[in-house]
Amino acid sequence: MKKEEIIKGIGKPFLMPLGILQLLLLMLFIASPFIWIWYSWDLAWKLGLTGFFGCIVVYLVYKVVKQSLTEIVDAEIEKQMPKNRKSKFQQKLEEMQEKANRERNT
Repeated sequence: MKKEEIIKGIGKPFLMPLGILQLLLLMLFIASPFIWIWYSWDLAWKLGLTGFFGCIVVYLVYKVVKQSLTEIVDAEIEKQMPKNRKSKFQQKLEEMQEKANRERNT
């Protein structure tokens, strides 16, 4: 599995609601001029400001959560991967060297 697929799978329960919330806040921001035209300026600027700053805050939270997931997945992948990969030839060569060293010492 690729790293991006793993992050996408793990992050879906966290990132999907944040994306939907950001979309709703963006729609609120876009709807504020229509509320101003059809209803009142007082309500329109409150909703527009809420939508604008809400989008910014949710975007920052989204980035932090995604960065945290990426760091966690990277750390787990590094734990799973062996540090020193040796070929079969290299392993047999080292075994032969150890055997030769033991024979010399005895």
